[in-house]
Amino acid sequence: MNNEIAKRLQAHRLNNNLSQEQLAEHIGVSRQTASKWERAESSPDSENLIALAKLYNTTLDELLFGSELSAMAPPPKPRKTLSAKAKWALLITAGALTVAAVVLFCLPAIMPFSITPTDVYVQPCTGTSWDFVAGMREEIRRLNENEPGTALFA
Repeated sequence: MNNEIAKRLQAHRLNNNLSQEQLAEHIGVSRQTASKWERAESSPDSENLIALAKLYNTTLDELLFGSELSAMAPPPKPRKTLSAKAKWALLITAGALTVAAVVLFCLPAIMPFSITPTDVYVQPCTGTSWDFVAGMREEIRRLNENEPGTALFA
């Protein structure tokens, strides 16, 4: 076993004011086994390492690699959270888009009539917009007269 790990195990035990005998009782090993770990004559198995980490309220990384590991690791990035106002805005936008999609996809199925490109005659806009509207009304009237079963407007 590595001497630094043995020193860290001993330092953690002393920081927690435990004797080797008390440590051995907590972990469920003999005092001689705990002593061998601190003298680097043997290594604790994975179950004992986990028990030591829990006892010392530390991580396995800290036990095995020390604080230099945490010094090398980049600090965790703070998570960005949305404000309540932004969450509501996002929810309303998503709802509006959903309604728009339903209307666009379902509208042809619920329309009482359908208009195909050949049904509508568009005359050139040479006058005012009222002339265009009047021309459209005349075209609709003509279509209703020619095809009574397919009235566009009653």
